[in-house]
Amino acid sequence: MNKGSEKQRDRDEKVVEIEIERLHDFKNHPFKVQADSQMKELQDSISKYGILNPLIVRSRPEGFYEVISGHRRKYAAMELKYTKVPVIIRYMLDEEAKYERLKADEKRLDRMFDKTCYAKEIDELATKLADTFIRNLRRYVCTTVC
Repeated sequence: MNKGSEKQRDRDEKVVEIEIERLHDFKNHPFKVQADSQMKELQDSISKYGILNPLIVRSRPEGFYEVISGHRRKYAAMELKYTKVPVIIRYMLDEEAKYERLKADEKRLDRMFDKTCYAKEIDELATKLADTFIRNLRRYVCTTVC
């Protein structure tokens, strides 16, 4: 896609409200939305300010919209009993939709793993996994060699 058509599409986009029941999750979405402390913070923010960033969706021939970006906002809105949410509807082929989904996931991962607390948790998990591996290896050697 060239830059000209990208600018044209962006200028034509507008935010509209869509009923939540018409929004379906992206097929094979790798992350599962969790009701954790970050979700509680998002719900508190949406309760106070509304949904500040519209979801990105694409129309499907079956009559529903597929969420490309905004699964957590959709979940939070559902929990808060919203019936409609703001969305930007984009025309995307399957490959474009997958690419946009990956870009959104990458941004989320960058925010998640930018914090030092995750580094500590990862180190602790790696140590536990290494200890378990060594223990299992010793058992295997002792039962097969000894």
